[in-house]
Amino acid sequence: MELCKKEISPNVIYDILDDGEEESEELIKKYEKFNLQYFINCNVKDVSCCPTAGCEYFFFYNPETDNKFYCSSCKER
Repeated sequence: MELCKKEISPNVIYDILDDGEEESEELIKKYEKFNLQYFINCNVKDVSCCPTAGCEYFFFYNPETDNKFYCSSCKER
């Protein structure tokens, strides 16, 4: 059995998830959170998350130039 390896564009996924039902918005939020986490996991050398518990803010990090941290979401330093 051969598995399909064709990529599905985000637009197609949004069309499938947004079926007009009440649960659609929640499914879209779950998809976006999963997609963001996947992006972060694939870019661990360049991306960091806010160390504040419960804050989901992430940012691009360059250890050579970034020596101070300020979270624009939760305002922690």
